[in-house]
Amino acid sequence: PASVRPPSVLRRVMQFMMDEIVDDTTQPFYVVTRFMADRTRAVRQDFVCQLVKDVGYVDVLEKNARFHILAAHRNVGEEIENFDPVQNMEKITQCLTSLVELYADNAQAGTPMPNEAEFQAYVLMINLNE
Repeated sequence: PASVRPPSVLRRVMQFMMDEIVDDTTQPFYVVTRFMADRTRAVRQDFVCQLVKDVGYVDVLEKNARFHILAAHRNVGEEIENFDPVQNMEKITQCLTSLVELYADNAQAGTPMPNEAEFQAYVLMINLNE
């Protein structure tokens, strides 16, 4: 559909948000988190609709996971109506699950992913509690 943004635009949108919005100090961080969570979900959906699984999508998912990890840290102690740590952890887990699958696909295609070890470590840390 015409309303789905192409991958190159999605990558630029994600980079803009990481560069310009994440560090916005004019708002409480939970407000930034809500905005980013909504927009990053839309970016992920546009990639999924297009069945894109390239290194650009990997980069977007890595940025997305890092953002939600940062949100978990910066929103510690925030009221539940402002920030839900369970929902945030679900978003981290969704990103990591997708990344693990994409890393496997790219490894099979002979394309190494430079940040794979970092994100595999996050998966291990999350699974330590189980």
